[in-house]
Amino acid sequence: RFVHNDKHKRLAREVARQGTVLLKNEEGLLPLSKTIGSIAVIGPNADN
Repeated sequence: RFVHNDKHKRLAREVARQGTVLLKNEEGLLPLSKTIGSIAVIGPNADN
């Protein structure tokens, strides 16, 4: 099965475009420390 075709490339680009999140670094929290062991994801889509 050939998956590296134009249709799949377009789909991969669209998935990447829709999945991009822009974060504001207003409180100087980024970049996150390497010593952080876990991060809470909270909200209606946290499990999706």
